[in-house]
Amino acid sequence: MLRCPLLILLLSLVAIDTAWSKGKKDVMNKKQLTAAVKNIQTQMESRVTPVYLDNGYLLAFRVTPGIGVSVFDTYMRTGYDDDNYVARLTMPCGCTSVDGSQPCDRHYRGKVLDTWSNIDRVRVSLYEGGEEKAFVEFDGNDSSLDNWFRRDRLVDSSWPDLSTESQNYFSIAGHARADLGRRFFINKSYAGCPYDFGWLALIDVNDVCDWGKTSSTPKILYSPGSSYVHWGKGAEAVADVMTISVKLRGIDDGCAAQVMPQC
Repeated sequence: MLRCPLLILLLSLVAIDTAWSKGKKDVMNKKQLTAAVKNIQTQMESRVTPVYLDNGYLLAFRVTPGIGVSVFDTYMRTGYDDDNYVARLTMPCGCTSVDGSQPCDRHYRGKVLDTWSNIDRVRVSLYEGGEEKAFVEFDGNDSSLDNWFRRDRLVDSSWPDLSTESQNYFSIAGHARADLGRRFFINKSYAGCPYDFGWLALIDVNDVCDWGKTSSTPKILYSPGSSYVHWGKGAEAVADVMTISVKLRGIDDGCAAQVMPQC
């Protein structure tokens, strides 16, 4: 069975061209040509392999820091995904890797974000050097694309105090205005920029506060310990990859065997 989408496309186009060149224009009419092209597309799309991480969760979204593209806008861009055959032909292999040293030119957006069904668990992971340093996991049952990231859906985390401490922000939309964009924001409290505390802040827009200022966006700030940090005091860490992955109901960890090859 042919598994290379580009090869399928080339061979199918050769077949169409051969039929046309042999004078079978009466057979290869517009309707048949359209059907042939659709068949090419169907075959290629059927060969787009879902991306599973080592834990058997399906990769739904991957943040690439410093590329100057809004994470929030990409995440909410319904109707676009990188699981189509054209995107996969041009996408650098690093875009599905948890290793931030590998090349990637975009935020990977999986098709599952648009279908968003049969979701059991949703996991946000922060990586440095290919190693998961922090995570938050949520109950995905009866959730939607934009409401699963909430305290009342919290299942597990590397920050145990998320369930005991209060938060002034805990959402995907976070805190956004002209001079800041703190997305996927889990924050404890504000008391003026030098006295802000929290767990996770994805800086989508260069920030008004010194602790969120950056020469290139997006930037992923997080607490590397088991509790919240005092932003801007050197306790926070910077992740080189953030992923959102989902566990589907009825899919066991055997899917880990289907992990897409890394770079």
